[in-house]
Amino acid sequence: MFPTFSPYCSILNIQVNRLLSCGLEPVIIELEHQRAPVVVVAHQAVLRALVCLFRDRPLKEIPYIEVPLHTIIEIQMGVTGVQEKRYKLMNWSSS
Repeated sequence: MFPTFSPYCSILNIQVNRLLSCGLEPVIIELEHQRAPVVVVAHQAVLRALVCLFRDRPLKEIPYIEVPLHTIIEIQMGVTGVQEKRYKLMNWSSS
């Protein structure tokens, strides 16, 4: 988990605002208008922000959203809300 002390939260808010203002917002708008499936390959921080926004969760939850490595996250927007499925690509063993 991430630390919950105040300086970290301040830095996180600045980073989230920077993500949204410096390029993620046009991507989000374009994703919302797409009718065909879209694949997004990005850093975990960007994926957390996207998942958070599509789930309509507060931005302060971004660092706590689980986005595991080697996993496809399928998000479908529907009339009943957001449906999410996760597909693990590899089963890494510690042997």
